[in-house]
Amino acid sequence: MVVHLAFSLPAIIRPNIPLLYPSFSAFDDSIPFSAWGAGGVLAALLLWLLPPRVPFGLLSTAYSAFYLYLIGAMYQQSAGLLPGTLLYRSFGIMSGLLFMRALWIWAEQKTWFRVHVMREKHGR
Repeated sequence: MVVHLAFSLPAIIRPNIPLLYPSFSAFDDSIPFSAWGAGGVLAALLLWLLPPRVPFGLLSTAYSAFYLYLIGAMYQQSAGLLPGTLLYRSFGIMSGLLFMRALWIWAEQKTWFRVHVMREKHGR
């Protein structure tokens, strides 16, 4: 959640950053820079408000992973900033791993999953 806010709040407060720093131009070329900030604040709020082991919490965790990985891709596309690319892609991968963990815990509660995937008898 802090990672989302660390990128989003400057994007909302200073939406002219792509004009000041050419390395951020790819962000503004795809969608307005303030919309990137709004997407990050939305991800942070969803992660804060929704528990990860309910269906909408799983969607918010998946959105978080997608958003962080997309920021890493935009850093690579804009100026080839390797540190930013590696940082945000690693955050995206870690968020994806948290999503898979929460999905597994959610699925273990379902009888169908226990019977057909984990091969338990009678789903107990």
